Amino acid sequence: MAELINACPFCDNSDLIKRKQDWKCKKCGAIFNEPVQRPMKRGGGPKFLKKRVTDNDSTSRMLTEKEAKIFETDADRAKKQVSREAQTAQWKAKRRERKIAASKARWHAKFDGGYNGNNRNLP
Repeated sequence: MAELINACPFCDNSDLIKRKQDWKCKKCGAIFNEPVQRPMKRGGGPKFLKKRVTDNDSTSRMLTEKEAKIFETDADRAKKQVSREAQTAQWKAKRRERKIAASKARWHAKFDGGYNGNNRNLP
């Protein structure tokens, strides 16, 4: 017998949020007291997706973005985080260099009458 799951009584979607006194459907936004019980629809969910992708591995196709998120490991997430942090550090270093160059240009414009490294006339 199929496993029973909670579903929205209005749109039959099983993606629900349990709140303190009621339920809310993520798909249609309906708020209701009790969800309906229905059997799980065949073919949905990550397990089915994983089986389908591994069955098709012989064709060596690229994973979609949704499939990639399902199979993403903690190590992959850590690499992305390190990559983001490296990009942020690189951006901050460039910003710091621009500020220093602008500061030098202002100093030379004020005291030396000009600065050849920067063509902007900054006060």
